[in-house]
Amino acid sequence: LSPQGIIVTAPTVTATLNGYLFLKNVVFRMMYNTFRRGTPAYNKLESLKKDSAALQKLYLPNLVKSLAQVDPENTRLFNQRLAEFHPRMVLNMIDDPKDADRAQRIRHSCKQFLGLDLEHLGVIYRDSLQDKALASRLPVIIYKPQSLISQAVYRIAEKIMHSATLKFDDDYDITQASDFSFQAAEEEATDDFSAKMSYVEDLIGTGALTTGELAEAIKQQQYEISHLKAENLLLKKKLVEAARQGFKI
Repeated sequence: LSPQGIIVTAPTVTATLNGYLFLKNVVFRMMYNTFRRGTPAYNKLESLKKDSAALQKLYLPNLVKSLAQVDPENTRLFNQRLAEFHPRMVLNMIDDPKDADRAQRIRHSCKQFLGLDLEHLGVIYRDSLQDKALASRLPVIIYKPQSLISQAVYRIAEKIMHSATLKFDDDYDITQASDFSFQAAEEEATDDFSAKMSYVEDLIGTGALTTGELAEAIKQQQYEISHLKAENLLLKKKLVEAARQGFKI
């Protein structure tokens, strides 16, 4: 698996948060694939995992330092693999030039909280031509090769083509799921909400998200919840009415 995967995100609150959350999960997956069961670092992680809230708020660079104290050999290997991991980002659906500044703030968050060097490949502005190209069932670079969006795609593709090819060490396979990934699936699902809230705090602290944007996202979620409740009541009413008419529910 290439250590140079590309994340395509947008300057909205949800997209930014999900992109950061994905990268953090990848780093923890790398950690559990490096610190095998029975190693001192694995046991340390298991003890920290008992307090999931504290683990989520712990800066990853500080966590790595604490692991180095109990398992220096495997921690050196993890640091080597983390240094080999160079994810790249494309900021899509930009409406305002100021939105492009968010890429730098996301990069700063990844460096500060995850110890990751995130490469920025470029931005793609929102363009109505994309909708027309989709309606025509043609790639936009064929439909309008000289358009703004097509030129942005070409620039990003050129950067990818001219970048050096990197790879993980031969002994490392990030696609191999560890036992932990299956055992912790249910726990991770339970902790998702609290984890996301800690990521929100990280991103607000570095300016990647503003409190105004967060408030707007909460308002949108409240609206969606209200809409779902209304739909639920309507369906419940229909089910009750059907039962009264003799239908089996």
